[in-house]
Amino acid sequence: ETVVLPFLGSGGKMGRLAILRLLRLLRISRMAKLMRAFPQLLMIVRGINAAMRAVSWTALLLVLVTVTAAVIFTNMYHQGDLTDAEVEEEGDQVTMFFGSMGKSMLSLLVMGTILDDVTACTDAIRASGGGRML
Repeated sequence: ETVVLPFLGSGGKMGRLAILRLLRLLRISRMAKLMRAFPQLLMIVRGINAAMRAVSWTALLLVLVTVTAAVIFTNMYHQGDLTDAEVEEEGDQVTMFFGSMGKSMLSLLVMGTILDDVTACTDAIRASGGGRML
C-alpha cells in the first residue's frame, strides 16, 4: 500500500483511499494484540531493537575509522590530476587502490572488512616503498 497510495492519490477531503489507511491501522492493532498475547514476542522485539542500536554504533565507528584511514592513504598515494585511465596505463597498483578518496574508501572497506585480496594491496604498498603505512 505504500507503493500504491502515491500513484492513486486522494480525491476528496477524506480521500478516496481512506479505507486503506484504516486497514493499515487495523493491522497495527492486530500486532499490538499479538504482542499482548505473547510477551516473549515483545521481549524478542525489544532485544532486536537493542541489537540494532549496538550494530548501528559499530557501523558508525567503522565508517569513522575507514574515513580517517582513507584520508591518510589518499594523502600518501593520491593520483593528482591524472585520470583513472592514465593511472591504469601507468600500472601503478597503489595509486589504483588509493588514488582518490572514493578509491581509498572502497579499497579499505573491501580489503579491511571483507578481506578480499589483501595480499595484492599489501604487496603494492611494500613495492612503493611505503612499508611504514602497513
